[in-house]
Amino acid sequence: MMSSNATAPRPINFCGRAPDGLQALSNLCSSPSPFQMTLYLTFPVAMFWIANQAEWFEENVIQRKRELWPPEKEDQRQELEEFKARIRKQREEKLLRAAQQSS
Repeated sequence: MMSSNATAPRPINFCGRAPDGLQALSNLCSSPSPFQMTLYLTFPVAMFWIANQAEWFEENVIQRKRELWPPEKEDQRQELEEFKARIRKQREEKLLRAAQQSS
């Protein structure tokens, strides 16, 4: 049993502070204030509103994408397709030779 002069541990509230008569401080921590709630709700709504502006999206995002990755030129695309065809043909010939040797 506990002795009479030993005190029980003080309970800790949500904020990690022991309730010591500063109820206003603990109330602010345990539930958001109207200002905090307004901020929490306004920020995502504002971000969605800004991101869904077509003109802003076109000016900033699409233009930046075109600067970073310019459109391919037709001759570059054609060279790439020819290279893929050559590699595919070499692979098929190799597989065909391996199949003929094994049979």
